[in-house]
Order: sequence, then structure tokens, then C-alpha cells
Amino acid sequence: MRLPARPEPGSLREVSGRRAVPAADRSVHRLLASLFLTWTGFALTSVGAALLLVDRFGLGVTTGTALAVQVLTNVLVGPLVGDLVSRRAPRSLAIGSSLTGGLLVLGYPAAHTPGQAQLVAFLTGLAVLPGIPARMALRSALVPAASQHRVSGQMVAAERLALVLGPLAAGLLAARLGYPAVFYGEAVLAAAAAALLLRTPSSRRFRRSRPGPTGGAGPTDGRRRCSGETRC
Repeated sequence: MRLPARPEPGSLREVSGRRAVPAADRSVHRLLASLFLTWTGFALTSVGAALLLVDRFGLGVTTGTALAVQVLTNVLVGPLVGDLVSRRAPRSLAIGSSLTGGLLVLGYPAAHTPGQAQLVAFLTGLAVLPGIPARMALRSALVPAASQHRVSGQMVAAERLALVLGPLAAGLLAARLGYPAVFYGEAVLAAAAAALLLRTPSSRRFRRSRPGPTGGAGPTDGRRRCSGETRC
């Protein structure tokens, strides 16, 4: 009786009862983890900013205006983000957004006037604005059409989970270490979210290297190529 051939290292056949994870799936997992950390950081900052502003400036119009500035940035500049993502590499844009936002959010503990707090809120909102759309664009590049709905559901679940766990983590950090620690936590999460995307292929390179219908590089829309001997 002939024994089955030994699986090659790195193949997708079962090895020791486990199946290797394809590189494309690992990229999607990193993208989901990066999205989760990004939304968790947003939740941390929202709670931390509210605690800081109320503690330093009390309840009033000044505090409400500073909190609204970051949201107002999304409303005013949001329509331009889609064009920015279409012109730039989504992965580089997402990494840059996370790193810049993580640095700017550290300005909250240094804000001692309402004007400074509003400036930090505006700049932070402007920096983090492209991060989520850029990750959505990466999803479109990494995920086959047949799996788009499944991965979209996973991304929504990651967002909802982060919005639940983020405020909880912010409350624990503020109670034990003080509210400035919330912003340091956001900076750490932003750096981790950016690091997860470093090994994720960019959309352009992925599209060029994706195999076509015949197994080689080529278009992926299922259309046949016409030649002199083939009738289309």
C-alpha cells in the first residue's frame, strides 16, 4: 500500500492535525485586529477627553465646544476623505493616520486652556479621519468578492466590541492611574494598530499579483482573453 506523500512545509495541507492559514487570511486577520484597536483608541480618547475637560474647565459651553470640535471635523472634512483614499495607497494612509493621531492625542494632558483643548481636538480629529475609510479600502483589496459580506460583518462586530470595551478600559485606567493615562493608552493602541498593517500587502501590489482565471497573473473578473484562434 502506497503511503501518502509528506506535506511540504508551508503548504495548505493538514500538518499535525492543523491546517496552515493562507497568507491572505492572515492579512485579513491583521486588518481586523488593527480596526479593533483603532476603534478602541477612539473610545478611550472620547472618555478621556470628557474627563479632562470637565475636571479642568467644569461643565459649560467651553467644555461642550471642545468635545464637539472633533466631531465637527468629521462633518466638514469627511466628504473629502473618499477622494483622498482613492488617490493614496490605503495602507500607507491608514498607518500614517494612526501614528499621527497617536502623537497628537498626547497633547490633551498638556492643554491648560480651552483654546488649547479645542486645537488638540481639531487636529486629532483631522488626523484620525482617514484611518477607518483607508482600512475599508484595504478590505476591498484583500478580500475576494465572495467573502466581502462575511468580512464586512466581522468588521462591524470588531467596531461594536471596541465601542463597548473602550469606555470600560478608559474608566479603569482613569480610576487607577488618572485620566492622563487614558491618552497614553490611546497612543500605544494607535502604534499597535499601525504595526499590524506593516505586513499587510498594499492594494495595488495585491491586485497586480492576484492570479487570473487561468492561474497566472491577469484580470479577475472572469472574462476570457481574445486571441486569433479564439472567438469571443
